[in-house]
Amino acid sequence: MASPLSLITALEHIRILTYFHVSSVALLVFDYFLTFTREVSLIWPARWTVIKILFLLTRYTPFFELGIILHYHFQQHPNAETCYLIYKVASWLFYIGTALPEIMLTLRTWAVWNRDRRLAIGLPIFFLLCWGPAVKLVLIFINGLSFMPLKSPALIGCLVTKGSNIATVTWSLLLVYEGALFFLMLIKAVQCYKITGRSQLFDVVFGNGLLYYMYLFVLALINLIVSQTMPPSLKLVLYSTECVLHAMLGCRVVLDIRGEVYDKKYSFFVDLGPCSPSRDPDIADTGVCASGDVGRANSSG
Repeated sequence: MASPLSLITALEHIRILTYFHVSSVALLVFDYFLTFTREVSLIWPARWTVIKILFLLTRYTPFFELGIILHYHFQQHPNAETCYLIYKVASWLFYIGTALPEIMLTLRTWAVWNRDRRLAIGLPIFFLLCWGPAVKLVLIFINGLSFMPLKSPALIGCLVTKGSNIATVTWSLLLVYEGALFFLMLIKAVQCYKITGRSQLFDVVFGNGLLYYMYLFVLALINLIVSQTMPPSLKLVLYSTECVLHAMLGCRVVLDIRGEVYDKKYSFFVDLGPCSPSRDPDIADTGVCASGDVGRANSSG
């Protein structure tokens, strides 16, 4: 039988985890309704492309993932096998739900660089180097989990009592990848600012974009610190927050760009000139401006 002190600690940790996960669900739902009308007008009518598919998967995968997490936290007295199964499914959904927006942000970065051939080769290789090992790391992490049965009526859900520190490596790889995308965007932003100066679309493409990338980088850094310093039961306290913010910010990057193109049409190309991502696969499928329209837009301006 567990001591009163261990039960009190378990209760405190479960409450902390529940608060974070429920607040993440609230944030996801709130952002969903804030951006739903833009999704309906900008995404649903568009033709099917890789970006649209990635957007929809990124948008709706977190609902399944967080549903499983809430089920995990509000189960009455689950045994260790049930906890392990729920955690296993949630961990793989987290991996998928984090990788999807990263693919979308990678395509965005490539598009901003006008589909540079070096990045067309380098970014996929870099992605595989960072995300490929994560598959094995997730397996190691899952297999290293242990759970404490909670028999007290005051306690619900599962409590992790042992977890591998391998999660630190996973967060480190994510941190490296986020940092690389951020600096690629920063380099291009500086180049374009020197050529075109600042405009409304420049702020959308680079200003908001850089902020989103920076937020994800900082969040990965915080998760790395947490995984190193917290006890096993709280190592993944920001698990759901990472999932939600990845989905939110990844989707907002697409919605912000499409919204600006629809609102301003040709001004996108007039404002940014040689820095406009005219071959962006996300921009191309809006039907607003094909490559042949760039010259007409510039000549008419």
